[in-house]
Formats: sequence, C-alpha cells, structure tokens
Amino acid sequence: MDSRKIVIGIESYTSEGLKTSAVVAWALANHIRSGDNITLVHASKKLEIGGANSPTGVEKLSDETLHEMENTLARIFHEMAANYSNSHLTPQKIEGIVVSVKIERGDPREVITRYAEASPSSTVIVGSRGVGAVKRAFLGSVSTHLVQNCSANVIIVKPN
Repeated sequence: MDSRKIVIGIESYTSEGLKTSAVVAWALANHIRSGDNITLVHASKKLEIGGANSPTGVEKLSDETLHEMENTLARIFHEMAANYSNSHLTPQKIEGIVVSVKIERGDPREVITRYAEASPSSTVIVGSRGVGAVKRAFLGSVSTHLVQNCSANVIIVKPN
C-alpha cells in the first residue's frame, strides 16, 4: 500500500500546545495509520525567523532554535502516537510513520495550502476555532479557505 501524505495544521508550536492539541489527538485516534507521511504545519504572521526577540510583538526565532523546535515536536508526536492503540495504529506500526514539522511565518491559510499542494496530500486536517460569522467574514477562516482551495480532502476537527 502506498503511503498517505497527511498535512495537519497545528495552532501552537510549543511542546505543551502539541500535547494538548485536539486536532492531533483526533488524527491519532481516528485517521493516522502505519506508513503515513505526516507534515505538522504551524504558521503565524507574528513569527519571524532569524534574529532575537524584538519589542514590536513579533516573536523572532533563530534558525537553530527553529530547527531544534521542529525536531522536538516530531519526537513528541511519535511519543503521543506510541500512547495510542486502535485498529489503525498499534505499537508495532508506530515506527512506520514518518513525521516532519514545519514552522513558518505567514498566513496559515496560504502556508498550509502550499504544503498540501507541494506534494499532493491525501488529507489535510485542521481545527475549527468556532469564531462567529462576523469575525470570520472580516478575518477569514483557515478551514473554509482550505476546503475551497485544496485538492486534498479536508477534515475539520471541531473543538470539544
């Protein structure tokens, strides 16, 4: 069987944020199986790569720190997967999962779409923050954008 390419949009690039992510928990419990090639993607307009923190509210990360964070999140994802045991994911099959993490500055709608389309994905999984219609009309919705612009299937995980 060919490996499936799955892009998962994550709201936080912190270790704790990944561990408490409803999207990641849902994907592990319901969708991910051995042999999957998973890309976890975090994008923020308030993130700047390279340099030190600035007082402007933009968080800056050095390239080295960014690389370390991506590796740490990939390791944590594998640890989380090892704690799940369901019909798709057994402890013996965990090793067959390939995980990469991408943290970038930019509009999450555009960044996630780019990763989903760069290497045609079978599925994109994102969360829904449940913002109201007015806020969504002004700011736009990541999930709505993905449904309208990605050629892959898009799964939207609602908050608990």
